[in-house]
Amino acid sequence: MPSGNYSIPERSWGFKDPSGYQANGIDDPLITVVNSSNADFDRPILSNYTVSPSTVDISSGTQTLTLNITASDASGVVTPTSYPYLYFNSNYHNGSTWTLVSGDRYNGVYESILLHLIHPLCPLVIIQFQKDHGDSRILADMKPMELMIH
Repeated sequence: MPSGNYSIPERSWGFKDPSGYQANGIDDPLITVVNSSNADFDRPILSNYTVSPSTVDISSGTQTLTLNITASDASGVVTPTSYPYLYFNSNYHNGSTWTLVSGDRYNGVYESILLHLIHPLCPLVIIQFQKDHGDSRILADMKPMELMIH
């Protein structure tokens, strides 16, 4: 937990009398946490999210898309076991799991390959990266990217 001031909320609705009347509200107590460890509480930074090609003609069949993204973090990025996907007409089109193709776990480029089969692509691509903090699951998300379809 990073250093800072935190309140501890009390759910007064949990306290009732035998007739079911809820207790009055009460001010939450505050605590100050001091953590002088070198723990990293920042999310990974994602940048340079690209798709190639950015325009595809699906009238002639399957198209291959290559997605690349740069991920960096002072304590390292865990290579995701998830994959990006396109969602269209209640169907998911999954890419391959992300692979580190250049750099290292502190500042690297990750790649995923996506084959598009028959439907026009919907410009919704979801990605997530988990930080390397054991059981901690701190994720970084980027906005969807757009792709032109002919």
